[in-house]
Amino acid sequence: MSPKTDRPNLRSQLRTSTKSAHDALDATLGTLNLADRDEYCQFLHIQYAARVQLEQWCAVYMPGHLMPPRQSGLIAQDLFSLGSSTDVQFPAFIPAADIEPLGIAWALGGSSMGN
Repeated sequence: MSPKTDRPNLRSQLRTSTKSAHDALDATLGTLNLADRDEYCQFLHIQYAARVQLEQWCAVYMPGHLMPPRQSGLIAQDLFSLGSSTDVQFPAFIPAADIEPLGIAWALGGSSMGN
């Protein structure tokens, strides 16, 4: 075996450790009918709420080379175009003191590709 296959790489470690959370999220969001305007707005509200505070944290603390694409402004524009507000309730993002910026970059970057 080559050294590359002897141990899991960071991507596979992150994928393995977050699998159950991703499965739960997919099961929840997978029930939304995105062809229905109200359910699509609900999906956008979830996306907006999940991203806006993380993106604000990234702007202050994320090293530039890890900065994921910002999308909360684009999502807000979509909601406005659909006649919906960005005035949604969401819990405050309070990261652990030892938070790893790469993990946030991974999550937001992957979400950006999925969107």
